[in-house]
Amino acid sequence: MYKLSQRNTFRLEITFVVLLVLTFGQVIWWIYDQIQYTENINSSLLRQYEIEAELLESQNSSDPLNIRDFPYLTEINGEIMISADALANIEAERSSRINRYFWEGSFFIVVISLCILIIFKTISKDRALNRRQQNFIASISHELKTPLTSMRLAAETIGINNQDERSIRMVNRILSEGDRLLHLIENLLDANKLDEKKFQVQVSQFAINGLIEKVLNGLFLRAEECGIEIQTMINTDKTINNDPLIVSIILRNIIENAVKACEQSNQKLIRVVANRTDDGIAVEVIDSGIGIQKEEKENIFDKFYRVGDEKLRTTSGSGLGLYICRKLAKLTNISIEVSSEGMNQGSTFKVSIRDISNV
Repeated sequence: MYKLSQRNTFRLEITFVVLLVLTFGQVIWWIYDQIQYTENINSSLLRQYEIEAELLESQNSSDPLNIRDFPYLTEINGEIMISADALANIEAERSSRINRYFWEGSFFIVVISLCILIIFKTISKDRALNRRQQNFIASISHELKTPLTSMRLAAETIGINNQDERSIRMVNRILSEGDRLLHLIENLLDANKLDEKKFQVQVSQFAINGLIEKVLNGLFLRAEECGIEIQTMINTDKTINNDPLIVSIILRNIIENAVKACEQSNQKLIRVVANRTDDGIAVEVIDSGIGIQKEEKENIFDKFYRVGDEKLRTTSGSGLGLYICRKLAKLTNISIEVSSEGMNQGSTFKVSIRDISNV
C-alpha cells in the first residue's frame, strides 16, 4: 500500500485548495457568461421587434403589412410598439434562464466542494495517522534498544568470565543475533528520521579501507555460519570527505542484502571491491546470489519492497535497507547503481562515493 509522505500530503492539500478556488472561479465565470449571453439574446430580440414595429409604421400602400401577423406588437393611439405581454414574456424567460444558471452553478459548486472536502479530510487523516505511526516507530524502537543493549553487555560479561570454547561460541552467537536486531531497529529509526527530514549529515575525512573493514566485522560471523565467503579487494587508501556514518549504513545494508541473497543460492561468494575514481571512490559489492529480475530493479529501492513472492520467502528482512540507502545517498552526493542478469545470476551494487568538498 502506498503511503503519502508529509511533503506529498501537504502538496496534495494545497493542490485541492487551488482546485477548489479555480472551480469557484470557473463556475462564477460560467454563470456570468450565461447571464451576458441571455442579456444579449433578449436585447437582440427586442431590437428585432422594434425594427418590425418601425417597418409597420413606415409601410406604403403598395406593400401593406397586417399587424395581426405580429402577435408581439400592438397599436396604441396610432403608434405601433411591443406589447406588454411580449415584454412580460421576454422578462420572464430572462429571469427563468438566469435562475436556472444560478441553481446549476450552485449545484456544481456544492458537489465539487463536497468531493474535494471529503478527499481533503481523507488526506488529513492519512497525514495524522502517518505521524502517529512515525511517533510509535520511534518510541518502540528506542524502547527495544535499551534491553538489547543490556543483553549485549550481559553476554559480553559472560564471555569474559567463561573462556571455554562452547561458551565463547554461544556468546558470539548472542552478540551476532543481537547486532542483527539492533541493525533492524536502527533501520527503523533511520527510516523514520529520513521521512521526517531530521537526518543530519556530518562530513569528516575518513579512509574507505578502515570503514569497509569495520562494516565487514559485523557481518563475517553470520556469513561464516551460512558458509558464505567474503573476499575484499581494496585498491585504494585514499581518504575522502563525506559522512562516514551514512557511508557505513549504505555499505552495511548492501552487503547484508548480498549475504541474504547468497543464503538462498548454491553459489556463496561475495566480493567487495573498492577503486579510486576521478571524483572519489567506487565500491562494488558483487554477489553470486539469487539475482534480481529486470522488472524488479526499479522497485527494490521502494519502502518495504522485497524481492520475490512474500508467501514463499524464507529469508528475514524488513524491506527498509535499500530504501534507506537511496534516501541517504541523495543527502551526500552518493550514487547507487544495480545490475543483474536475472534470477540465479547474482547481482552487483556499485556505490560511487564523491568528495562533498568538491560539490
